[in-house]
Amino acid sequence: MTVSHEREGARFCSRCGRRAAPDAAERVCPVCGLGLLLWCWDDELPGPAFAVVGHDLRVKAVSEGGEGLFEDELPDPDSDLAAAVRRAAVRRTDTPQAVKAGSLSLRVSTCGPPRAALVAVQEPLHQLPKAP
Repeated sequence: MTVSHEREGARFCSRCGRRAAPDAAERVCPVCGLGLLLWCWDDELPGPAFAVVGHDLRVKAVSEGGEGLFEDELPDPDSDLAAAVRRAAVRRTDTPQAVKAGSLSLRVSTCGPPRAALVAVQEPLHQLPKAP
């Protein structure tokens, strides 16, 4: 896959989740100033609660809405979630994978650069457990 294919789709902020202009020169979000602008497929833009996770299963970034839901790394390296994250972080996936993790329904897809897994929570936020 060529570099140009890696950049097809939409740009979004790794912190506030807002969509950014695809041709913007900035690397840092011009709205919140706290997140990096990443790429994903247009139909895989995350909702308010998400994390960006590397192939090493370490959380690289977490959205404001995802705070308290994601640890520094995924707890079970042998889980279905860990396998989906590794797959999405190593090779760009064409379709997201639905995964259950505890009471959460997650969608795992590819984002970048650098390439990583985009782990997005699928439930409405009012149904999510409160942060400790």
